[in-house]
Amino acid sequence: MEAKIRSSSEDSSSPEMDPEITGEEDCSGEECPLEESHDRLIEASYFLHQLVEEYHSPAPFRYNGNAFLSALKSTTEMLRMDLERNKKVQWYKENKRDLSSDPVLSRFMVGRNIVLHQRPLLRGSKLQAGLFRGNKLKLALDLDVRHDRTTPDIMENELKPLYTGFLIDEDHSAIGEQLGIRRHYYVSELDDSHDVLTASYFAFGRMTRFVAKAHDAIGLKATGLTDEMMENWNPVHSASLVLEGDLDPDAYQRWGWVD
Repeated sequence: MEAKIRSSSEDSSSPEMDPEITGEEDCSGEECPLEESHDRLIEASYFLHQLVEEYHSPAPFRYNGNAFLSALKSTTEMLRMDLERNKKVQWYKENKRDLSSDPVLSRFMVGRNIVLHQRPLLRGSKLQAGLFRGNKLKLALDLDVRHDRTTPDIMENELKPLYTGFLIDEDHSAIGEQLGIRRHYYVSELDDSHDVLTASYFAFGRMTRFVAKAHDAIGLKATGLTDEMMENWNPVHSASLVLEGDLDPDAYQRWGWVD
């Protein structure tokens, strides 16, 4: 996913958001006076995309989460330097309180310092394992597994051996029903109610909006990720659930669910 800034002259309405698409950049690279800020936003967006890709591998998820925290915070430092070079540092001094008072961004800034100087933030995840009908959990089970095990490993070596033939037959004769695992990571220091991926997405959106506001100070008009775009697409909705069929490309045909 690449960080992009939308020109304010564009239509602000947005269809369902895709992780690869966040609008059109108004400026980029050496053409943008805020070049270093853009670069760090792109870096942060890269690690946010990696959080989606590595969602079911706890160790890589944690490493990319730490990197996202670092890139997000350094975006503010690069923005200050960019504005200083453009003789607009006073704007940053007058508006930086918006970062410290923002209930989402302020916690991510503190979270970065905790990870860098004190301890890991991400220590485990919560699992819903059991029988799913489509994407809906039908029957939940308790599994005693280490928090650092990958979802495919848990599926293949714990869930399927224990419950195939008990909760579900080998041939999956009930079309639409299969075993699955839904996973969520929570860190209270970052967000009291949302999972880590959702909170990171919110924080990234707010940072793009702050950088977009800085464009006004240098005579450019742009907007960051809008509230509507943030509401229309949440990465955890597609990332959190793994079903048997997701790990076995031939499963649906073998079960006779498709021709």
